[in-house]
Amino acid sequence: MPTSVTPGKNRLQVLRRCRMRRSRKGAMLVFLAILLPVVLAVCAYAINVVYMELARTEIQISVDLASRAAARTLASTGDKQQARAQAQRLLDANPCLKTRIELSPNDVTFGVAIRHREDDRYTFKNGPTPNAIQLKSRQQFKLPVLFPTAGVPISVRPVKSTIAAQSEMDIALLLDRSSSMSYAYNELSHESDLLPKNSIPGFPVGLNSRWLSMVTAVSSTIQLMSASIAEEQMSLTTFSDVPLIDSQLTNNYGQISSALAFHSAAYVGGRSDLSLGMLSAASTLTNKSRARKWATRVLVIVSDGNTTSALEAKAIAQDLASQGITIFTVSCSVDSNVPLMTEIAKIGHGKHFHSSTAAEFLNAFKEISRSLPTLITN
Repeated sequence: MPTSVTPGKNRLQVLRRCRMRRSRKGAMLVFLAILLPVVLAVCAYAINVVYMELARTEIQISVDLASRAAARTLASTGDKQQARAQAQRLLDANPCLKTRIELSPNDVTFGVAIRHREDDRYTFKNGPTPNAIQLKSRQQFKLPVLFPTAGVPISVRPVKSTIAAQSEMDIALLLDRSSSMSYAYNELSHESDLLPKNSIPGFPVGLNSRWLSMVTAVSSTIQLMSASIAEEQMSLTTFSDVPLIDSQLTNNYGQISSALAFHSAAYVGGRSDLSLGMLSAASTLTNKSRARKWATRVLVIVSDGNTTSALEAKAIAQDLASQGITIFTVSCSVDSNVPLMTEIAKIGHGKHFHSSTAAEFLNAFKEISRSLPTLITN
């Protein structure tokens, strides 16, 4: 039998429920009034942290760019003042938070960055012939933060440091010792001739020959490399119709100088097979007992480009480029096959240079060093 409920009692229960709902709504409003400022403060704090990290990242990027530019300038000129000025120019061009980063004398350190194995970290220390530069940013910045200063800028000094050095190189030097290289720069060579009329096979090459101009430039380059603190390795391959690996990769450049002197004193000449020479020279860069896995691999070809294997040379250049070997070419006579030498360098992601004198040869080698990558080592 259902229980009867009086109308008065029903109204009382309804009133009680309404009062409870009102009281709950009031409690939620109080809770929200307390919690909302906390939520806003947390959000503002998070925004501040993100903004500060963004500022730190921008500073690091600017310092990295400046150090790489300075290291490249140092490698190509050897002038510390020019390297320091180049770093400041890059920082001026890349202000952070609309603030110019200015380097003080204590913010720039020149030294030596080197490692001996692939899994080693680069070490940076003082040295008489620096190959690396360390930059530090101690600039003070004003950040317009939201919390807890309600938008009033605060001063921060995020110290950022980086070290940049010219990459270590394994260089395969490929030199043309065919008959045409015994001619002078301004003479037209003839493939029908074994050697110029005033030359005798097996005797010293002519004083004004393309070969001797090339040897003089290579000798000057070796002197520069010997004075450098960086551990550059070089191999020497010479070629005519048959290539000869005169020296595997080494930092004992005396072996290379001796081989060049030997060929100069007893110049034989012959046809020019550039493709075989490229294969032989490239093999020195993959010699597991000498080549370094972490080094930048570079093939430098010096020739007049008058070869019996032009098509094969292009295909080989393509294969070497796929192995990460950068190819630079230097042509050296009025009758050089410049289009071929240029195309080989382009395929190998390098550059082509045309030189006629020892001084121009040396400038070409300096330009090659400027084109090589610079590493951020720390």
